[in-house]
Order: sequence, then structure tokens, then C-alpha cells
Amino acid sequence: RANDSFKRLMDELAAAQNGIAVERMRYNARVQRYNISRRQFPGMLTADLFFHDYPFFEVPPPPRDGPKAEIERQPQP
Repeated sequence: RANDSFKRLMDELAAAQNGIAVERMRYNARVQRYNISRRQFPGMLTADLFFHDYPFFEVPPPPRDGPKAEIERQPQP
């Protein structure tokens, strides 16, 4: 029973991480298209006056020692 709950939690966590990764890729693709369009004619004539490049969303590297998790076992009745 607890094993099923833990598996369900891990599945939900994986789904959330995948969703974040997909949205990060979509954002970065749009930023790339926008930044390229600023540098192309005719937009480049006025782009520097009114607009700026947007930064890409970059994920910081994970810590070398990894996250710490403490999972306590519940006593069985």
C-alpha cells in the first residue's frame, strides 16, 4: 500500500518534470525565433531602439552530491 503511494508520487513527479521540460523547450524556441527576427531586415532598423533580446531559460547544473531525502518507515499495525 505504501509502495503504491510512493510509486504514484514518483509518477506524478516525473510527469511534472516532463511538463516543465516541454514548456522550457517551447519558451526557448520562441525566444530564439524572436531574437532572430530582431536581427533580420526590416525589423533590425528599429529593433535596437525599442526592443531587446530575451535570455534563454537555462537549468543550473545539479549539485554534485545530489538531493538528500529522508523517508521514514511507518510501523505496521
